[in-house]
Amino acid sequence: MRKIWICFIFILFADPLRTYAELIPFQERIVSIYPTNNEATEVIVRQGTKEASTFTVKGNDVAVRDIFASNVDKITWDHQAKIAKISNNGQELVFALSASYPEQDNEVVVPSGWFKFEDGRVFINLLYLSYIFDRYAEFNADSEEFAWKNKLKFLDIEFIDTINSTPKDRMVHSFIQFTE
Repeated sequence: MRKIWICFIFILFADPLRTYAELIPFQERIVSIYPTNNEATEVIVRQGTKEASTFTVKGNDVAVRDIFASNVDKITWDHQAKIAKISNNGQELVFALSASYPEQDNEVVVPSGWFKFEDGRVFINLLYLSYIFDRYAEFNADSEEFAWKNKLKFLDIEFIDTINSTPKDRMVHSFIQFTE
């Protein structure tokens, strides 16, 4: 009987906390976990057992080509329409400057707050990918994070480990593991 009461009390208090956490908007959850005031981000990209590249960028914005160039089928840029696409496994990740871009069946359009165009290049805020593909994160099946992770499976990102050493060296260190 005591175990039943303990379970009842746990459910009574734990469920409102879970519900409250789900009410916090997606972007605010990311900002609460990862720093946005870091000076630089060191990125290590691996595919299977081989290291593809290591580089450091200012802030959290990383060029799409630096992350995906050797790990996807194709990256294209349409200068006229201001649209970049990452193609992999028959699907496309679309970075469109226009908010009215019509999404096709085989496409996933990246929300405008996740990326920026600068000097003819597309930069993605790595914090979004780090949060969605965090190696140790467990998301509810009805959460926005779970939905994004499923939508972006075709990119073959196995996991991302991110270490916040901002208090020490004002850097974030991200390790991106692609499947082989």
